[in-house]
Amino acid sequence: MKLIEDPFMPWLRFANAGMLERGNLWCIDHAVANMPDGLPMLEIGAFCGLSTNAIIHFCRKKGRANPLFCADKWLFEGAEAGARIGMSRISHDEYRDFVIDTFRRNVSFFSGDRLPFPIMALSDEFFDLWRAGVEMDDVFGNRAVLGGPLAFAYVDGSHDPGQCRRDFENVHAFLAPGGYVLFDDSGPQSPFGLHPLMLEIGDRDDYELVVENPNSLFRKTR
Repeated sequence: MKLIEDPFMPWLRFANAGMLERGNLWCIDHAVANMPDGLPMLEIGAFCGLSTNAIIHFCRKKGRANPLFCADKWLFEGAEAGARIGMSRISHDEYRDFVIDTFRRNVSFFSGDRLPFPIMALSDEFFDLWRAGVEMDDVFGNRAVLGGPLAFAYVDGSHDPGQCRRDFENVHAFLAPGGYVLFDDSGPQSPFGLHPLMLEIGDRDDYELVVENPNSLFRKTR
């Protein structure tokens, strides 16, 4: 596995909740260093902002000014509106509000010098907005203008194979030649069943597999 040592990342992980495969850091670093200049990046699935802050950190480190958009509606599998979590006093609605507030706080603290544009939408909804080129307020209340080609996409939303396929098709429609797409939890041993899609993408003549680390990073060739 290709790994990268960065003194910032352990401190970020200590304070910022989230799941981030160690090999993804090498992939993000590589994609950020080599992606087309200036074009937006997209993160599908943001949770508490760990990967959001990591992407922005590596952009800062590499001197890349590409803006980052995030698509997340913070709807969690198994959550029931109004229901409490187990025997706790906390409802799923309160938990969702807490996670959204945590995302805002984490990203404002670690990436306040270059905030992303988080859009509260499922990925399918986000791409409808992106196609329409809408202008809207993001989660921070900042005005965001959507649309245009993408330089890099990090796909970490729903791990359902059908949804992941739609996410790829939507990313493909906007990913610029020379752009990158990284799929979380897509390795051969992942329990989510995404690896067959990775093999399909690898067989295409318009994508090249950069690395399986263990998750798949692809570069669009044309």
